[in-house]
Amino acid sequence: MELEGDLANGGAIQLKKTVLCDVCGASTAETGHGVLQAQWRDGECEGLRLCKACFGYAMATLRREHEARHLFDEGEQ
Repeated sequence: MELEGDLANGGAIQLKKTVLCDVCGASTAETGHGVLQAQWRDGECEGLRLCKACFGYAMATLRREHEARHLFDEGEQ
């Protein structure tokens, strides 16, 4: 976490939390972050905070997997 502000001149303080990508460790301060999250019926939760590049890679990989699994299905998806 990082504090920003000017206390000496009576200014406001802003607290910034740096979110790091759980896959590559990159800071998401510039690009923002995405979350891949699951909430299972037994109450267990798990998730990953991802930078833009890793989120895009995860989405593309899941789309390719979906296409491969449904390659020979009849009808449109």
